[in-house]
Amino acid sequence: MADLDKQFQVYKSNISVSNSKETSLRTSRDNIRDTIKEYFSKELSIAKPKFWQQGSFSFRTMIRPIDGEIDVDDGIYLQHLSSEKSDWPKTKEIRQLLLDAVEDVTNSKPEDKSNCVRVIYKNDYHIDLPIYAESKGTYYLSTYSDGDGWIPSDPKALKDWFYNKKGILGAQLQPCIKYLKAWGDFVSCDLTGIMYTILSAEHLHVKEDRDDICFVKTVENIVNHLTIYQTIKRPVIPYEDLIDSWSKNKIDRVISQLEKLRDKGKDALNESNNKKANEIWQSLLGDRFPDSDEEEYSKNTAPNIILVKENTPKPWRL
Repeated sequence: MADLDKQFQVYKSNISVSNSKETSLRTSRDNIRDTIKEYFSKELSIAKPKFWQQGSFSFRTMIRPIDGEIDVDDGIYLQHLSSEKSDWPKTKEIRQLLLDAVEDVTNSKPEDKSNCVRVIYKNDYHIDLPIYAESKGTYYLSTYSDGDGWIPSDPKALKDWFYNKKGILGAQLQPCIKYLKAWGDFVSCDLTGIMYTILSAEHLHVKEDRDDICFVKTVENIVNHLTIYQTIKRPVIPYEDLIDSWSKNKIDRVISQLEKLRDKGKDALNESNNKKANEIWQSLLGDRFPDSDEEEYSKNTAPNIILVKENTPKPWRL
């Protein structure tokens, strides 16, 4: 039985955002926060909002995409609105305030997205700014709408749920989510980051010394769940089914992709030759999954030293 846990550790490093990039992301995030607070205080003469880091950055599950932009989510919590939701302005007005506040942060015009305002950086990342307000203990998200536009949503509760799961399941949860997200990026799967996070946390198969086994068995659990129930429910308010609007064909396509990952992953685990197992994983995960020396493969065990070929293109290196 092939053991490629060490290769998975290198793969995890290859798909993760570098420390220097994380520092750059935090610097940009903090600059946006300072700009917004100053605008609200000096230009609008209203209470400064508060901020809450959310999404994959706060979960420590962020990956470096093959193409496209790194996505950072930073929640803005308004402090100047009435405690009575009926007194709140329409979300369109609130979002315009934020668009005005961040208009000159970068050379790119900020975008008004369905659930956030997006600030775009040309160095391959963007920062999404969802806007929240609280009334009588319930948090609401500002959505793009000509009507009321406020919907119940609590990212703080989601973060609490996630770290409670991590406390129960252990350290393999975050790497497994990264593996799934990077696989999905490679094969263009329609599942989103929050979907991978929920599915992994609900169906993780813990195998502490073997990330390859953990990954394959978790995918198998996810396939079983989606085949039977065809739902991915948010575990906190508003408890919606995230794929409720999906067509049957779309769900079936995702299940088929996961089934291939499960089946080929099992083939890799059952392979007696590590080199052949490694080739299977590279066909599933791409060239960010590392090669090793041919000499090491002859031992038919996991190698002690993992090398990535120096002449291999590394667009994911930052």
